[in-house]
Amino acid sequence: MKIRLHSIKLWIAVHALLLFFIRPLQTLITGHSNLIEDLDRGVYIAVWVFTLVALALFLAGLGRIRFPRYHAAEEEKKIGLGRFFTVLAIWFAVWLMLLRSKFSGFDMAALLDSSDEYIHGKSIFLINTVTLLIGFFIVKSYSLRCPAMLRFCIRWFLVVLGLAAGVLSGSKTLALYPCFIILLHRSIVKDGFSAWRIGAIIAFLMPLLALMNIVRHGGVMSIGDALTGAEFFETIIPAVVERFYGVDVIYEIVRHHTLLNKEYFYGQSLMQIVYAFIPSSLWADKPVISFGKIVSEEYLPAVFHGLGISAAPTIIGELFANFSWASVILLPFLGYGFGRHMRNVTSKFNDVSSHYKEYYLIAFTTLAFILEVSIVGWVVQLIASYIGAYLLNALMNFGKTNISKHLASRSEVSPGPV
Repeated sequence: MKIRLHSIKLWIAVHALLLFFIRPLQTLITGHSNLIEDLDRGVYIAVWVFTLVALALFLAGLGRIRFPRYHAAEEEKKIGLGRFFTVLAIWFAVWLMLLRSKFSGFDMAALLDSSDEYIHGKSIFLINTVTLLIGFFIVKSYSLRCPAMLRFCIRWFLVVLGLAAGVLSGSKTLALYPCFIILLHRSIVKDGFSAWRIGAIIAFLMPLLALMNIVRHGGVMSIGDALTGAEFFETIIPAVVERFYGVDVIYEIVRHHTLLNKEYFYGQSLMQIVYAFIPSSLWADKPVISFGKIVSEEYLPAVFHGLGISAAPTIIGELFANFSWASVILLPFLGYGFGRHMRNVTSKFNDVSSHYKEYYLIAFTTLAFILEVSIVGWVVQLIASYIGAYLLNALMNFGKTNISKHLASRSEVSPGPV
């Protein structure tokens, strides 16, 4: 039996299970949460019920999203090695510059340092976007004009490069992007994975997540210290579970606005999309566009203040911080908007005259974790990633003539509407 990892509903369901079921059960059973100082079980249960209702409304709006079917006609070996590595070198130079100058480079201690620029999130979405584009090159490596073994080596070199950079930077998101993208693409090509392969993937990712959590939140400043520490192998599962604290964050947001009378945002956090793309270098006093940063500093200061870490706000928590209990009315419409966009991208996946294969992987990777992101941050990253993929495609095809038309005429798959 094969499990289709390229089913968006599967990923959202698993993510929801971790965020809104397993972690809350752990909190209620133990009576303790590392994010909540004074836990009121009655209020926590009420918030949990509200979260589940809100989740059901969002999923109802999301609707049915079919997964794409792969067609072998797409595997045209049409990209030369020289062109591929030239564009890769340009991307790598930009990525390395941003990682070193804006995201602490490979220094975990610097990542944990209270850097003002990092705390205010002026570069976090930019570096995430550039790292996400590693998926572009992973997909394009299938179309290289070279021996199959060389294509395989190039592809996995990119995966290892992205994985190593993410781990060394201390960012779980950066570490998991290349792993997720290669698994997603192979699942589409093979129409799923066997159960034992899924088990092997989980066995690899769980220690990785635990390692990243211990390094980020356990006061350990190097991977070597984390691996040699006795607590690592004893706390793999708790460290993974503690990563998915969605209901705990919603509890603190609800508590601050209802019991502590904190003023609601009334749409202010969503209106940030208006100026989100203005570079910070041109606007020195640009406000924070990451609601996760706001959550860290205003709702969970005892845990996150000064660490430069963005807490996962969840879309349910962010909407509540803006519109109180009435926020549940917006969730089906929000889900419908995301679902419609994903269905549009999926319908054009096999259009060989367009770039929707790369767009699909980007949209899938961002939408799969939509439940715990900030809304404006998600939109900014998606749009910026589309722009980046378009520019990289333009560079990859620069100087070519009628290639798309030629491929479309050879393909058995009819191009979708432009």
